[in-house]
Amino acid sequence: MGHPGSPALSSVSGRSLSDAPDSPDSIDGDNGKGDPSFLKTLEARIAALEGSGDRIFQLDARTSTIGEPAGGRDEPLGSSIIIPKVRWCNLAQFKNRFNIHSGRHVLDVLEYSPSWTQEAQVEVKLRDSLAKQQVKNTHRVPRHALGPQPTSTSQNGTARDDPPAEDEPSETKGPSSRVISRIRIQSPAVLAVLSKRMQVAWSDGLPRTLCRPFAPLVHYHDDVRTALRELEARWAHTADRDGTRTPMSTTSRVGTPEPYHGVSKLSVDDSPAAMAELRCYVHFVDTEILPLYEQFDNMDHSSPLANQKIRFQDLWYLFRTGELVYRFTGTEGSDPSKDNPHRLSDGQRTWRVYGTKEAWPKYRLTPTDRRQMVRDEDDEDKAAFRILCYYIDFDGEEFCCIKDKFEIKPYEGERPITSLKVCPFRFIPDYEKVKGMYSEISRGFLGWIDTKHATYDSWTVTHDPRGAKTTDMDGSEVKRAEHINSEVIVDFVEAFQACPSWKLQRSMPKVAEPRSISVPDDMPICSWSDPQRTKLLGETTEIVLAMTGVATFERNRAIREEDRFLRAIRERSHGKIGRSDLADEDLLLLPLRVFAYALQDRKFVQLDSSKLVSVKESFRAFECLKIEPSHKSIIQSLVHAHFYKKAKERAEGPGSVKMTQDLIPGKGKGLFSKQNPPTTGVSPFGTIWQ
Repeated sequence: MGHPGSPALSSVSGRSLSDAPDSPDSIDGDNGKGDPSFLKTLEARIAALEGSGDRIFQLDARTSTIGEPAGGRDEPLGSSIIIPKVRWCNLAQFKNRFNIHSGRHVLDVLEYSPSWTQEAQVEVKLRDSLAKQQVKNTHRVPRHALGPQPTSTSQNGTARDDPPAEDEPSETKGPSSRVISRIRIQSPAVLAVLSKRMQVAWSDGLPRTLCRPFAPLVHYHDDVRTALRELEARWAHTADRDGTRTPMSTTSRVGTPEPYHGVSKLSVDDSPAAMAELRCYVHFVDTEILPLYEQFDNMDHSSPLANQKIRFQDLWYLFRTGELVYRFTGTEGSDPSKDNPHRLSDGQRTWRVYGTKEAWPKYRLTPTDRRQMVRDEDDEDKAAFRILCYYIDFDGEEFCCIKDKFEIKPYEGERPITSLKVCPFRFIPDYEKVKGMYSEISRGFLGWIDTKHATYDSWTVTHDPRGAKTTDMDGSEVKRAEHINSEVIVDFVEAFQACPSWKLQRSMPKVAEPRSISVPDDMPICSWSDPQRTKLLGETTEIVLAMTGVATFERNRAIREEDRFLRAIRERSHGKIGRSDLADEDLLLLPLRVFAYALQDRKFVQLDSSKLVSVKESFRAFECLKIEPSHKSIIQSLVHAHFYKKAKERAEGPGSVKMTQDLIPGKGKGLFSKQNPPTTGVSPFGTIWQ
């Protein structure tokens, strides 16, 4: 984790990044414990500062008490030199600038450290100690009062006593060698492109900080590339190869060609400096961020188990719109090997992602007792990551969308992907066979909608597709399954009429207005005169993009364009969604459960469609009936007369009243009387013979 040229915690910690563990367990967690000797050294330095009454520090007159946001004293980017390089930082370097005359880098990148909690506490204590020394006179604290100073190693391997420049960029490494937690964008050109595409006004000229997973950097990367290509076509021939932006270079146009209108549409500064900044930014995103975003793309159950783990902050990388996900029936975090994909009566297993909802990031590093207010990250509901999904059901007339959401609450470290509430289908063992099995069951579901008549010899369904307990005909929760051994008639419409609590709660995903929320961090960025913090030159408020709106953009695009089934619903608002609107993959989203009437039990029930069996047709059943031949003739005549009369009534239209010669008065228009239930032992035929 250490980098040549990237200074150690020269004014705070006294040790370099190389001392941090190589395998952090989380991004924003506090599970790591710092080195006891390291913390003792820091505490000794603070004690030396607090006890040195004759050693007085000078604070710039523009600042107030350290640790409070310094409103009105923020230094805009336009007044700084912008260096087209990336600066890799530890916590002290990220929250302090010790060489402001060298300028700002395009990006400041904060690497994760498991000792963040301790380092943040030390940083706050150190700032408080320095603030107490504020008086009018200026004296420099002797070097020995600051405690042990870090010893840096030059690039040729020799040690040097003088601390390296704090703003010097570190050596570039591969994307897998470090864990990026936050990125501060300080390039006016990059901020111009992002603010234009995000439809936000960043007119204050201040940097913006993003927390992992850095969704805007991925979502709008093609726009930044486009702006870079336009600038390269314009300025690639210039001799200014380093592209360092000075305060004058942001507006100077002396000796340059006419403005290029393609660039102006994105409000990008038309200059070689802007081109250099965008080049630096694009290279960083290509080599560091996009590999993070694509790390799960080619993974499935056959991938090494060590790679099938994920941090909470990376969930956005895993769940993409349009992805089929598998819902586990056990509790979150339970052993996935105990989940049986063949057990389908516990609810719908296959869902499709149409969007996600961002989790409010835990961006504040200050100790809890030093935070100025309670924010949304302290709300567990807002801090959870939400996966928005739907399955396809049938309401008796057409297919419809039933949506639901799955919440994953923040957790520390890494977890196996299959331990989440839901996971992409491809991580399920033998997922191809499981998908094939679900497809066959779904085709059977479609068949029973048409066939209707079947036999059933199994248990009723006790959970609805969402996994909640079902209700009976009276609306009471079903406590246990009931065994049905009877012929049944599949009929959704009649079931909903008899059992209103069974009616489907149709819900169509709706587009929303993307919203970006920026919040100030409690710990500002301090600019010092030297690494020993002799003089505080100013403070800059850390503005963090807590909510970026990218997830809303993706959800809207899926609903309007990408999802074929949802698009069909939107475009056919006055028509019905039929079987022709279902693609092969949509079949996996159909439910297992059907609504049917059990003839033997004379009630509506919810059944497992995979247990339905076709009724064998027998055209000789009447011939096998053991009654007098004359009685058979009477039955045949009654049946023939009944259907003849029904056909005539349909032909003459409703409202026609005809005299009948029914032998059984008060029986009604049916063929047989229903006055005697089967349980009395009297057949409906008995009334006729009587």
